[in-house]
Amino acid sequence: MFSFQEKYGGRPIQSEDIMDAQSWLALGQVEEFKSSGSFYTWTNKHEVGDRIFSKLDRVFINNIWLDEFPNTDACFKWEVWGIIKLSWTIGTNQLLVLGLKV
Repeated sequence: MFSFQEKYGGRPIQSEDIMDAQSWLALGQVEEFKSSGSFYTWTNKHEVGDRIFSKLDRVFINNIWLDEFPNTDACFKWEVWGIIKLSWTIGTNQLLVLGLKV
């Protein structure tokens, strides 16, 4: 977990967990990709009083990605197709030019 707001219910997030996650980000020289849609991406599916929600799914990027695709974001959303599942997409407002060798 990267912040105290990323979990609702269950055992509280510990400060050490957040510090460990933040250290991992710094060592890897990555940052969390901006996202929209569902904030909590996991639930234990228990009854309302015992239910836990967490933000588990995320996308990380480095400076190379950000320089190459500056206008992109990730979208997390819940879908129901016989089963409830979480899907995500990465979108860009940038025109990609692909070279073809003829």
